[in-house]
Amino acid sequence: MIRERMGNCQTQHEKEIIRAHQAQVECLLVEVEKRNSRQAIICKKLAEIRNECLNLSKQLRAVYAGREELARSSTSQSLLDASTRKARTAAA
Repeated sequence: MIRERMGNCQTQHEKEIIRAHQAQVECLLVEVEKRNSRQAIICKKLAEIRNECLNLSKQLRAVYAGREELARSSTSQSLLDASTRKARTAAA
């Protein structure tokens, strides 16, 4: 499109203006590509952090589940020990 416009230009000044605008557009495209590249890197890092958080969350849930199970078994064992002591005391 720019080349088509340049063919229709009447003066050298108009051609220079179009070339200057074309150079600005190319510079902006380079900047956009750099920004997109940085954003892609950031998105990749964020995805890695998210996955790490999910893994830590799973591990934490497993730890809490283990603690609850341990508490239940400890309570059950304590009740069983108390019952055994009562039975022994009653038998003695």
